[in-house]
Amino acid sequence: MLPPQHVEAATHRAWPALINREAGPWTLRFAEGYSKRSNSAWIVQDLPPDRLPHALNALNDVECAYAEAGQPAIFKIPDFLPPELDMALDQKGYDRQDTTLVLLRPLDGSCAAPMPSRPRVSPSNIATKGMDCRFELREPDRWFPGWKECAGNPEHTETHAKLLRLAAPGTLFGSVTRRQTPASCGLGVPDSLFPLFGIFDVVTRANLRRQGHASRLMRELLRGAIRLNATHAYLQVVAHNTPARELYASMGFHEAYRYWYRVGPAPEIRQTDS
Repeated sequence: MLPPQHVEAATHRAWPALINREAGPWTLRFAEGYSKRSNSAWIVQDLPPDRLPHALNALNDVECAYAEAGQPAIFKIPDFLPPELDMALDQKGYDRQDTTLVLLRPLDGSCAAPMPSRPRVSPSNIATKGMDCRFELREPDRWFPGWKECAGNPEHTETHAKLLRLAAPGTLFGSVTRRQTPASCGLGVPDSLFPLFGIFDVVTRANLRRQGHASRLMRELLRGAIRLNATHAYLQVVAHNTPARELYASMGFHEAYRYWYRVGPAPEIRQTDS
């Protein structure tokens, strides 16, 4: 069984931020306020008991860094960290938000049959019953417009696009289309240190849900992971998203660990004399 710390470190490498800073054992991530994942403080290495005071003493430094950026301080808390960290943030009035499950599955014979052998993963289209699944190797600008359509054209897309351009080498940008219309999109990121493959940004167009598009997308991403020599795939799903959890359970994913965010108040706007 892979240690959860290894998976957590892979998630940190897989999903970038625009700026990274250090404060004690914390890595502070900044990305213009887009997503908690890219605008929060993480501990991505083991935290032995003798390092716990160092992490607690650095909380004020983290708060000051985010206040200087005009953002609330947000801490990502995996459940394998010492509980004293979460207790300290709770006592400081931090709100607990977005409990998320990190799901893991082995990549073995239970996966769908892998794609035909090729010397490298390359763009391909596989037509099935009016659908085609397109995999693109590190071409986020071609993939992102379809993702935006499926997601209902959310805000902060410019920042999101910047983060996608920082994706790790070998990232697979996959889409399933129906009658030339994007139906489901997602991306898969191979890790540089461990044989892990992370699946992110899976979204299905609202009027095309529960029609098998997300399942097809997931199967193709897992096939791509096998071709990239990954032994395990992981993904993250918010705890209250029951339909997604059911889909992933049916595909062999199980809970490896969970995390949540501790969110502080918005920084006060300093008044200046005019």
